[in-house]
This record gives sequence, structure tokens and C-alpha cells, in this order.
Amino acid sequence: MDTLTNTAIIIYQMGKVGSTTLQASLEEASLPFSIYKVHFLSDAGMAHAVEFHQKTLKVPWENTPHIQTSELLREKIQTEPDHKWKVITLVREPIMREVSEFFQYVHSMYPELLDENGDIEKERAIKLLQTRLMFYNPEKNYTCRWFDMEIKGMFGLDVFAHPFDTTKGYSIIQQGNVDLLILRLEDLNRSFGEAVSQFLELDVPIELIQSNMRSEQKRGTTYEQVRQELTLRDSVCRKIYASTYARHFYSTAEIDQLSQKWSG
Repeated sequence: MDTLTNTAIIIYQMGKVGSTTLQASLEEASLPFSIYKVHFLSDAGMAHAVEFHQKTLKVPWENTPHIQTSELLREKIQTEPDHKWKVITLVREPIMREVSEFFQYVHSMYPELLDENGDIEKERAIKLLQTRLMFYNPEKNYTCRWFDMEIKGMFGLDVFAHPFDTTKGYSIIQQGNVDLLILRLEDLNRSFGEAVSQFLELDVPIELIQSNMRSEQKRGTTYEQVRQELTLRDSVCRKIYASTYARHFYSTAEIDQLSQKWSG
């Protein structure tokens, strides 16, 4: 593989889609690229991130490393138009992503769900998730809007104008100085080696290093119980999976299976 000194890899994805595993795998491979990981780069995304950290998490955004990385990259992208960007992003089926995000922030956003020992009350958590998902609005939902807000907003690349290969579980899009690899989290174990080798033109595939997402690892038994016991109305599932996001990255048969899974 030719080393391109003006090339960098950006792991650029919404939260709770497995970016920790991806980052660990790429860094362990000692690739001849700089590697960055961010959730936001667009103006709208940065504004949302700053507000969320200040108002919801009560964390000064100036002290948040991934926001600092975003600011650095934004300046570099805007001032170095000849720089080649290899962007890798991940997607995850929308209901499971919502459950994972809920557990990530439950202590700061829903302290009323904690018992006297600080543990999450399972039944109350399930009921709150059912309510949240009942009011799921694809037009405003973070997951459904992420690609238009970020990839299109930052690079002018309309992901939904390019077909996604649901059989392989990944697709590669090239436009201008941006090469974009989209990986589906559910297929990562089988598709990672082939997809990354093709995308980065590697002679030898790199190994996928499993790295559990912090919140899921930390919540342990309660998280597993909720994801196993959560059930939703079929109409709620159909509404969520009717979104442009879901229909683009998942086949009709896969959506039917997911709807059946969550509606019991």
C-alpha cells in the first residue's frame, strides 16, 4: 500500500454504534494514517453537542476531548481542501441504538429511575423506553437526521442518494476528496476485514478487536434484561422502521424480522 502523507482517517459516526471497537482495531493495526474519532463536525452538530454537554450533562464543553477534536478537524477540513479524507462511519438498527443511548445517559437524564443503591429499576426503565419510542419522530430523531446533518452538511455527500449493500453489510462511496466507508454494526464481525482491506487498500486484512461499549459493559445485567424484555406495539415498530434511515440500511426482510423481534 502506498503511504499517502496527506491522507487521514476519520471515524465519524453517531453515538452508540460501536465506534470504540472500530477505533481499537484501527489503532492496533499501526496504519500509516492519522486516526481521529468524532460524532459531530457540522455547525448544527457542534451547536447540539455544546448545548447537550452544558445543559444536560452539566459538563463544560471546553473540557470535552471529542469536541476539541471536532474543532481541530473542522478547521483542517475547511482550510486544507486538497487533503484526502478516508471517512469510516457505522450504522445500527434504530431501536437498539435508542436503548443503548438510554443506558449511556440514564443516570444524568433520568435519576428518578434509580433505587436507593443507585441501580436502575428495570420495570420503570422499560416503561419509559416504551413511552419514548412511542413518540419517535423520524423527522426530528437524532439517528434519522445524522447523515444529512453531518456527512451531507460537512462534505456535501448525500448518503441516501447512493445504494447500500445490505447483503455485504457495507458500502463504499467516493466523492471529491472524500472516500466514505459505511459499515453496519450488526455485520461487523463478518464484514470488517473485507470492507476495511478494500477501503484502505491493505495487502493483509486487519483484525477486529472487540471492545464493548462502556455504558453497556457498565450496566451489565440490567441492560441485558431490558433489551430482552422490552416489547413495543407493532405500529410503533412500523413507524420507526418506515424512516428513510431504516429503509436505506436494512432490507424489507430484515425490517420485518426486527419488527417481529421487538413486538414479541
